[in-house]
Amino acid sequence: MTMKVGTLEFFSVKVRPELLSSPTRNYLSSLPEADQAQVGVAKIDPAYAGGEELCGHYDIDLSLGGNCIVIEATRADRKWYAACLVSPGSRVDMALLGSC
Repeated sequence: MTMKVGTLEFFSVKVRPELLSSPTRNYLSSLPEADQAQVGVAKIDPAYAGGEELCGHYDIDLSLGGNCIVIEATRADRKWYAACLVSPGSRVDMALLGSC
């Protein structure tokens, strides 16, 4: 699987696992092969890692971009996570997220 969005080229995580962090690579490897096959990864220049910067540098429409914020919640001995996707250029009040 290879795919281009703007000038950014995505590869299967099975082909370019070195582009993933260790926790992400470990999690994805626990998924069924069919699910892993649906996941792509791209090498980006860290100088353009922010949503607006990335979209501008790699010629990607802002409507296709997003910044991801991962929130960890803990109650007693239970822990769970939520991923919040925010459009590039949008601002998030982290205090509001903490009160959810």
